[in-house]
Order: sequence, then C-alpha cells, then structure tokens
Amino acid sequence: YNGGEEWLLQLREYLDGTFDWIESFAKEHMPRLKLRRPEGTYILWMDFRGYGMTPDEVNDLILKKAGVILERGEMFDQETGAGFQRICIPAPRSMVQEAFYRFEEVFEVKK
Repeated sequence: YNGGEEWLLQLREYLDGTFDWIESFAKEHMPRLKLRRPEGTYILWMDFRGYGMTPDEVNDLILKKAGVILERGEMFDQETGAGFQRICIPAPRSMVQEAFYRFEEVFEVKK
C-alpha cells in the first residue's frame, strides 16, 4: 500500500484515456448510444434504447453478431435497467476499441 501511487496515477490516466476515446467514438459513429461515464469505478453503462429495439434484440446483436459478452442492465436493476448494457474497460485499449468497432458494425446498419 505504500508504493503504488505512481502506478495508480498511470492507471487512472490510462482509464480516463479509454473513456475519452469511447465518448468520442460514440458521439461520431453511434450517436444514438448514450453513455454514463462512471464517477468512481471503471464500469461503463451504455444506453441502447435509442436504437428502438427490445433489450433481447440488443443483447442478441451484441452477443451473437458482434461477438462481445457484456452484462445486461436488468441484472442490476429490474425496473430501469432494460436497454442498458455494462462494459468493464480495464483492458488493453485496443480490445475495448475492437468491441466498439463491432458495436458500430451491427447497430449502425439498422439506421
């Protein structure tokens, strides 16, 4: 606990950079996707309701077409979680970027 401050600062900077990239990418390539940037964690809540699909349709596209495993919002809030998905972003940024490129590919063809 006494020697990790530099590591923690670098980690926070890296995660912030990943969040910045996601926000920029979504704004430009997936404008119907709404994001809720976390304040105290590294789990990003994504709101897919702007695509006009059921939560099952959203989940099927993400899992079966994009090939990405996420956590459905209903797992955490039965009343208001429908249409949301959670993604943990402490991974190599290239992996997170690949997931978002895949999301764009399967969701934006449905315009």
